[in-house]
Amino acid sequence: MKITFLSEDHPDGLEVDWPEVPRIGDNVSFRHQGGTNTLRVFGVTWHADGAGEFESADVHLTY
Repeated sequence: MKITFLSEDHPDGLEVDWPEVPRIGDNVSFRHQGGTNTLRVFGVTWHADGAGEFESADVHLTY
């Protein structure tokens, strides 16, 4: 499932392939060389094609 995470760390979006879209209030953790950042989902924008079929989602994250 195509998901784009948008946050202060990824203002242009970080595209990932996840099995499901996180819900508002869920936490998402990113591991990197300096440690782990855990961000909270505060918004989700769903994208569908002309037939109403799911295409992708933008997940908005905050600290």
